[in-house]
Amino acid sequence: VSPRIEDAIGLKERNVHGVGVGYKEVGDTLTKSICIRFYVHRKLPQNLVSRDLRLPHHIDGVPVDVIELPPPNLAAGRPRCSIERKEPQTPIRPGISGAHRDVAYGTIGAFCRSTLSSDRPEDLFVLSNNHVFGDQNRAQSGDPIFQPSRGDGGQASNAIAAFHRGARLKRGPDADNSVDAAIGRVLPSVNVDPEICGIGRLRGIAEPSLVRNKVRKHGRTTYLQDGRIVDIDYEDVFGGWKFSKQFLIAPDRNSAGFAASGDSGSLVVNSNNNFAVGLLFAYIAARGGMGVANPIQAVIDKLSIELI
Repeated sequence: VSPRIEDAIGLKERNVHGVGVGYKEVGDTLTKSICIRFYVHRKLPQNLVSRDLRLPHHIDGVPVDVIELPPPNLAAGRPRCSIERKEPQTPIRPGISGAHRDVAYGTIGAFCRSTLSSDRPEDLFVLSNNHVFGDQNRAQSGDPIFQPSRGDGGQASNAIAAFHRGARLKRGPDADNSVDAAIGRVLPSVNVDPEICGIGRLRGIAEPSLVRNKVRKHGRTTYLQDGRIVDIDYEDVFGGWKFSKQFLIAPDRNSAGFAASGDSGSLVVNSNNNFAVGLLFAYIAARGGMGVANPIQAVIDKLSIELI
């Protein structure tokens, strides 16, 4: 069961900003009961909500859970903590600072090949978000991508790739986005290592799962962090763009926070086998720092690439 975001987000007084499917929460504990999860700015006692604005207890027989959680923020931008992983590196590895010349901060996600016949099979590409490599639809073909990001001191001499293409972000009440992703063509002189910093080499791809829900990522700001997938059909509005069919990641109890500003573009992998499951593109500051990611198969399909 997947209620549409239009049914959940509308009048400001409804208080709801997101909806998804996951396990019901009791206190801070996840139960084994699947439910429809409505995310609200503030959870109010029932007697303070007019009858016509109350959420149902069930939808088509599926229980409803109401969760107080602030709306997400795009994970690129000014850092919220002291910066590391900001130096120029050779070889270039996923998980470190990198972004379009006009974007302050971001993370290099992975290296890949294009499956389009119009691209040369021998060319190497680097993957991150549209809002990291594509400057939110403003990038032109050939624009330089710096490592480290400009906010970390990157300049023209630190160019490692040229913007190639991205999944265009769409605005508007009727627009719906499935991925925030873009690739740049790696410059011939650049030495790369496809092993993700702190994680290692990818072994394959997989669908995000509530059962095999333990994941990890390495990002430019929060480095190596562990988390668990808590929602696999998450819809919300991110920086003015509506996204559907995303997944939501809570930090592990021992984690300092799964994601923060500047981690956008990090590849999310299953903890037990290094199978890629998603591309991080947003964070929620509450609950220790939650992450939001595109399912990796959607990214691969949208950009016509294969990860290496």
